[in-house]
Amino acid sequence: LTDDLHVIGNASLAQITLITLIAIAGMLLIVYRSIITTLIQLFLTGIGLLTSRGMISTLAMHDVFGLTTFAGNILTMLAIAAATDYGIFIFGRYREARGSGLDRDEAYYNTFRSVAPVIIGSGLTIAGATYCLSFARLPYFSTMGAPVAIGMIVVVASAVTLGPAVLFLGSRVGLFESKRHHVRVVEAPEA
Repeated sequence: LTDDLHVIGNASLAQITLITLIAIAGMLLIVYRSIITTLIQLFLTGIGLLTSRGMISTLAMHDVFGLTTFAGNILTMLAIAAATDYGIFIFGRYREARGSGLDRDEAYYNTFRSVAPVIIGSGLTIAGATYCLSFARLPYFSTMGAPVAIGMIVVVASAVTLGPAVLFLGSRVGLFESKRHHVRVVEAPEA
């Protein structure tokens, strides 16, 4: 039964992951209206997913905790969702700052100052909540707690390090500029 669950779980995970990434790519193309920005966001999501799964696999291989198919599946879906959200936070805030008239450097620093605490708070909330599964009596849930929590911490670390680095490099060549023309309203001084 366990072997069958493992085989079926991995097969369905690959299909669900592919469908999820296609749906995310479609939504990002609609929002960003840029294939390059969408591909960069999917790259960041992939790095977050692969590093979290790699870290969990390494820890499980060294008997830090047991790893089940369910933990891997939940971690995969949460990592994709969180890494995508964190990238949207970063690129969206940068575009907003640029639209308000800040130059590239000011927009970058403004983005990092405002988004990094949100990413850290959000990720640690998810990690803490999933770690609470460790206290469940049902093994189905209790085995998911530590792996998913650690995986989410890795996703957060990836988002607050790689995300700003990619934003910095891409902003130097104008990759993340908004496609919309913003009109800046300046009020006339009162007489």
